[in-house]
Amino acid sequence: MLCGSDGLPHLIVSRDQRHWGEFITPWILFLYIAGWIGWVGRSYLIAIRDEKKPTRKEIIIDVPLASRLVFCGFSCPVAAYREFLNGELIDPTV
Repeated sequence: MLCGSDGLPHLIVSRDQRHWGEFITPWILFLYIAGWIGWVGRSYLIAIRDEKKPTRKEIIIDVPLASRLVFCGFSCPVAAYREFLNGELIDPTV
């Protein structure tokens, strides 16, 4: 990181390829982690959709189901792409 005249580090986002790792790596990690969290939440809501009282399972989380989905969520980019190609990613009724 480069420091400015105030002595604080500044993130340099320019065409200089030497500094791309300071921005691109955290950016990609943030997108992956945010997508993983969203994918697991979406999978959980889909899994409990057919329960007798799905709103109760939103409040009191089914931990065995949620932990299984957390470990399956690591492949969220591949699963999202596969659902996009199959037409299952977007609900056609909306």
